[in-house]
Amino acid sequence: MTASSAEFSKVVNILDCSRPCGDSSKALRVLIVEDEPIIALDLRECVESIGGSVVGAASTVEQAIKLIEADGGSANTALLDVTLSRGETVFPLASYLRERGIGFVFLTGLSSKHTFPEEFKDSPVIEKPFTWASVEQVLRQLAPRQGSSA
Repeated sequence: MTASSAEFSKVVNILDCSRPCGDSSKALRVLIVEDEPIIALDLRECVESIGGSVVGAASTVEQAIKLIEADGGSANTALLDVTLSRGETVFPLASYLRERGIGFVFLTGLSSKHTFPEEFKDSPVIEKPFTWASVEQVLRQLAPRQGSSA
């Protein structure tokens, strides 16, 4: 079940990403794009548990791009739910991130990459339901790759 915009707004307030989240000097600065509020909160806790900071959370591609532009590009990694509400996919956002050298990992409940565009077939993917260990492992791999495409 996908959360409504009102429910997501409540969780964004809990995430409080309108203020800097954590120490901005940390190497791992993550943008979370996820339409399920509980999953977004879980991802934030996971990122922070390994010393990273969350620079923002969005439930749509448009919100994510606005956050990146408003933030001045401090995110160096993104966690992207492949399918957002109303069937929106994050592939246009992934292209946008790649053009800017921001690493990303896809999160999906889809069983295979056969539905992924060709340009993303080799991108990192974490299947849902995920474990913190799987998220941590991929984030640690992406952290040293700041500035390179995923």
